[in-house]
Amino acid sequence: MEKFIQTIVLYGVFAVGFLYLLHFALQKLENILTSFFYELSQDQSLEKESLFRRLKRQKVATTREEQKNRQLALEAEQKESLLLEEIDQLLAKNSQYERELQAWQNEQPKQVVEVPAIETTPHAPHRALSSYVNEILQEVFIESEEEEAQLFAEAIREFDALVKIEKIRCALPYKVILRLFDMYTPEQLHLFAASFQKFNERSAKLSVKQIYQSSYLSPEQKLKVMREEGVLNEIDAEFIQFLFYMLTHYSYRQTKMLYRNFIKVYNIHFYTGTIHVFVTDKEAAHHFEQLWQQDHANYRMEYQVKKEQIGGVILQYGSKSIDMSYQELIKRSTEKMEAEVKF
Repeated sequence: MEKFIQTIVLYGVFAVGFLYLLHFALQKLENILTSFFYELSQDQSLEKESLFRRLKRQKVATTREEQKNRQLALEAEQKESLLLEEIDQLLAKNSQYERELQAWQNEQPKQVVEVPAIETTPHAPHRALSSYVNEILQEVFIESEEEEAQLFAEAIREFDALVKIEKIRCALPYKVILRLFDMYTPEQLHLFAASFQKFNERSAKLSVKQIYQSSYLSPEQKLKVMREEGVLNEIDAEFIQFLFYMLTHYSYRQTKMLYRNFIKVYNIHFYTGTIHVFVTDKEAAHHFEQLWQQDHANYRMEYQVKKEQIGGVILQYGSKSIDMSYQELIKRSTEKMEAEVKF
């Protein structure tokens, strides 16, 4: 009996303890849920307040924008009205000027100008304008030493300009090439070109290419290593200075392109081909040669007589031609006159 009572008491104590723990857990859960929903409601209220503030700002901005648009519309209407008034005033002035001009024209006496009759030959054969112009210009162009000298000098200037343009075209984008041809004499340029060719051939080797492209060596160290390797043997001192310039400014690939452009300019500067000169007679060839030899003695010339030029000179330089003959001048003048007549 006593054991039974003890058992009941023990179970009762456990039941009370369990109920107490359950009550404690429920209170904690209630507190957690209460705080969660409270924070949630607070967050929603804050979000609502921020939305209200944002809507208020947007409303204020919209109101300002509408006011600004209304003000711009009023200004545009005012400007439009002023412009229309100015147009009306101008139209009124224009109509007044027209009335005054009409009145002045009515007051002026009318004069009849008689056009004299010109006798014509209806059966005369039709000839083109160019045929008459050719006859007139051939009579006007008189072969004289002074006129020949002027044409010869103009042809030489055209030749110099053509050579300069070709050199610039071949040198670009490396303008330093043109500077080289201005700095050195012909003898120095020959030595420079030979040195450049030797270096270009030697730089094709892998070892020299690695020295040039090395990122660990300075330009001075690269020159020193090239000297030690024998790359600069039999190389002109002027070219070595230019090589230092290339090491500091150009990559290996750019150096190769610079060499190709240099050779193009060199071949133009020291042209080895024959320049054909077409003149009207041997005396004209002698006069042209005297002018040509003053600054162009190194070129190889070949003179040919071409009497149909009437006068002047034609220079045949490779695939280029400089035509300063009377025949070409007559043709240009004829085309110009015909164009003016058609216009």
